[in-house]
Amino acid sequence: STPSNSSLPLSLGRDEVLYVDGKGTAWKASMVTKQENGNFILRINGKLYTDIAPSQIALKTGCVQDVCIDATKKVWRINSQNESREVYVIGIYGGDKLVLLYTDHPQNDSTKGAMAGTWNPSDIVKQKGELGTISYGTLVYNIKYKTTAQVIGFMPNEKMLLRFTSGTISGRVVAGWTASDLAVLSGCQEGLCVGDRVINIPRANEAKVYGLQSNGKFTILFTSGD
Repeated sequence: STPSNSSLPLSLGRDEVLYVDGKGTAWKASMVTKQENGNFILRINGKLYTDIAPSQIALKTGCVQDVCIDATKKVWRINSQNESREVYVIGIYGGDKLVLLYTDHPQNDSTKGAMAGTWNPSDIVKQKGELGTISYGTLVYNIKYKTTAQVIGFMPNEKMLLRFTSGTISGRVVAGWTASDLAVLSGCQEGLCVGDRVINIPRANEAKVYGLQSNGKFTILFTSGD
């Protein structure tokens, strides 16, 4: 039968383990004993479960690649649709799979507060690094959405995770942005710096340099004219 996980921990006690079932759902369990065949008997919500393979029991300490277990530090997980969720990494099982505890509260989401054990280290957004002139925490202007944001993570394939800081989507976290989608709101290029006053020749209007784009172009804020 399937266990019922009505209460889920951010951390585990000394004698507690995480059991990952065949569907990738993780359960808080207590180790009872080891069987002669090398499998284990676990207690989950007061009920005994037998023949649990060692590969289904998650380690509570350690790292996979550069992702480490830390039940006190929130990180971002990205799925194949570039959807982001805030999680804790609370276990490792099967050698290279991560057990995650979801911490956010999307509306009508049945996985709210749930633990899952099907994720890879590459699914966790790196909260450090650089991409050209962009680093973790850099303030940028999103050219598509025409609003400001902050870089809060780096993904594979030179993509980034942003938290928007203005407009109707302020506070929203969106993944999958490239450097070409953004203008950096500080620095200099081609002899011009953010904040410099300029004349836009095609429009013959005064403007101010607002951001620096990765293709060598500028985002400007007009200060005169229509």
